[in-house]
Amino acid sequence: LAQQGIPTDSLTFRDDINLTTLHTEDKLSLTLVDHNIIRARGDEDLDSVVVEVIDHHKDERAESDACKKTVETVGSCTTLVAERILEKDASVMNKQLATLLM
Repeated sequence: LAQQGIPTDSLTFRDDINLTTLHTEDKLSLTLVDHNIIRARGDEDLDSVVVEVIDHHKDERAESDACKKTVETVGSCTTLVAERILEKDASVMNKQLATLLM
């Protein structure tokens, strides 16, 4: 991150956001990346707001029309994320983003 000029204080972590409050206020939708089910104890109720999964592990998520799944056996989930970025808007794939995805 430092090599790309990204300060660590600009990162947001799971513990920085009260997901339960957002869920209660109906202001939450989640995309799971590099996991296809929620395993964190106490977060099981958040499963109902998972709208997308991008993962390369064994698929453990039940099929649902409410959740788009991309689960493919590739070496790294980053491959799937990069493909998704290129599908949505390839113009955002600059040198910095490509380096961060490596």
